[in-house]
Amino acid sequence: MMGRHRREHHTKADDTRHTAASPSNRASTDERGVAEPAGEPLRALVAGLPGAAVHIRGDAVWFNSFAEALIGYETSELAHVDTWFATVFPRDEPRARQIYEGSRRAHFSQPDVLTITRKDGTSRLVEFSGYTGIGEEVWFMRDLTETRHAEETLHNREQRLQVTVDVAGLGTWEWEVNTGHMVGDETARHLFGLGDKPDQATYEAYLDRVHSDDRPRLEDAIGAAIETRSSFDVEFRVRRDEARYRWLHVRGTVAEDGDSPGLRVIGAIQDIDDHKHLNERLIHAARMESLGQLAGGIAHDFNNLLVVIQGHLEFVAAESGLTGGATKRLDSIAGAVARGSDMVSSLMQLGRSTAKTAGTVDINAWFEAGMDTLRQLVGENIAVEYQLDSTAPFVRFDEAHLAAVALNLATNARDAMPRGGVLRITTRNVPSHDFPVRDADQPAVEVGVTDTGVGMDAATRDRIFEPFFTTKAPGVGTGLGLASVYEAVLDAGGEITVTSAPGSGSTFTIHLLAVEPDAEATENEALPIERPVRDDLIMVAEDDAEVLELAADILRSAGYRVLEALGSQEALEYVAAGEKPDLLLTDVVMPDLSGPRLAARLVDQLPDLPVLYMSGYASEGSAGVKIDDDDLIRKPFSHRHLLERVAQHLLERVAQRLPRNQR
Repeated sequence: MMGRHRREHHTKADDTRHTAASPSNRASTDERGVAEPAGEPLRALVAGLPGAAVHIRGDAVWFNSFAEALIGYETSELAHVDTWFATVFPRDEPRARQIYEGSRRAHFSQPDVLTITRKDGTSRLVEFSGYTGIGEEVWFMRDLTETRHAEETLHNREQRLQVTVDVAGLGTWEWEVNTGHMVGDETARHLFGLGDKPDQATYEAYLDRVHSDDRPRLEDAIGAAIETRSSFDVEFRVRRDEARYRWLHVRGTVAEDGDSPGLRVIGAIQDIDDHKHLNERLIHAARMESLGQLAGGIAHDFNNLLVVIQGHLEFVAAESGLTGGATKRLDSIAGAVARGSDMVSSLMQLGRSTAKTAGTVDINAWFEAGMDTLRQLVGENIAVEYQLDSTAPFVRFDEAHLAAVALNLATNARDAMPRGGVLRITTRNVPSHDFPVRDADQPAVEVGVTDTGVGMDAATRDRIFEPFFTTKAPGVGTGLGLASVYEAVLDAGGEITVTSAPGSGSTFTIHLLAVEPDAEATENEALPIERPVRDDLIMVAEDDAEVLELAADILRSAGYRVLEALGSQEALEYVAAGEKPDLLLTDVVMPDLSGPRLAARLVDQLPDLPVLYMSGYASEGSAGVKIDDDDLIRKPFSHRHLLERVAQHLLERVAQRLPRNQR
């Protein structure tokens, strides 16, 4: 028994020792092997949390393993609350303490984001929320660094996308097919003229703004995209206001949200009206360039025919003994030559191959001076009204071309009002920001020519400036008038547009950049035309045999000696053979060697040789060299005009030099 008793006593002692060492009566260790003071179930709970948390009791701070990983410190390095605040929150310490104190007073703190500094010096954005019990707190920490970075990246991308959309003038829209619900942003509503009516901007309201000719095409494209679950791309016109349509470009795609009831059409839309019209102008310009080159070539050859006809006509008219009937016929021929010369001028303008002598023009004074001429042109049954802006500045325009522009527009207006009406001419000073053509820092002048005639439909209006296009009966018009107007305005750096509708008349609007007036030119006295010295030798170089013969005959009739060179090569051979002409009269454009190049070759051998050019082409471009007007006589020319210019150049021989541009 005693043995048994002793064994029982021993067992009880062992049980007592075992009980003293149980977790409820001694310090335990956490999962990291760090000793936890006995009797702290809250800390044990913190240690087992699946996220970062801090346990604070009094001034002692304890981190679970997730918190240590987040801040990079171990609990032993930041065991005191002051050390923790000073070390982990160097940027946000005052706010961290404020949150801490608030949590202690309220027993709970709302989530707040602070910047912490890790042991390795890097920073993290951490969301803190706190819970306060009796004498101890628990702070929960959630790392938001990557989330915030992703949010900022997304926000920046959205901002860049929005800037791109705004700069491009893009509007976005979305249409729920089954419900019919339509959502468009402000730009989309503005492009359709629905900017101030967001509540009324339904799918049908958008479609109602589309031009009736374009709506079926747009609806078909969207319908096909829905049927095939694909994209679409359409250009169409919308009515921005009651008077005008603009071109828009829409691109869209069909998106499905699972089942078909969630079908959506999403798209972007852009105003391409300016681009569309610019493209049309480029196409028109290319067409005009091709036609102009053809017209210029035809006009050049026709010009040479007119030179021959006019020259020989003057020889015949100068003969004595002509009857009255013969004189009348000669006058009729002369009239036909004049009309042919006008047609050549129009053709040359199409080819931009006429000489340009643009100067500054007081547009108001110019129209005032031509009032009587325009009134006589349009006839008594048409009233001519002027509304001239007194502040309209000067413009730069060749006055001959300006006259052709005014006369062609007035003639067009007259023909549009066979029963009479009103022709109204207006000028207006236009600020630079209102100039529709050029992005210029200078103001402009707007010239309007309006008639109350029959007007034009869209098809006619779109082709009105095309060469050879006319609405008149065969044989009545050439179709060159308005085409030459278009080219003249473009040559002057301006723009011309037309608005018209059947029965509502037409308005041609010209915009020209304003310029400062040129200084008053000094009036030079005309050089006296003296009889030539009989032994003056003129060499004429021309590749057209009939023009060459005529020019030589005119010069010989005035007493000059003449060397006839059929082309540049014969002219060079004359000089190589020892001939020393007193003046070279040469065509500008010749197949073997141009007039300017021929002149340069001859001047190398005869430094004092004066040169006079003759041509119907431009003063520059045709031969690759600029030619001053003083050194150029234009075809067709009269006997007197040719002889005057030759005499002037011979009198200037004392200068013994070529024109400045030919040195």
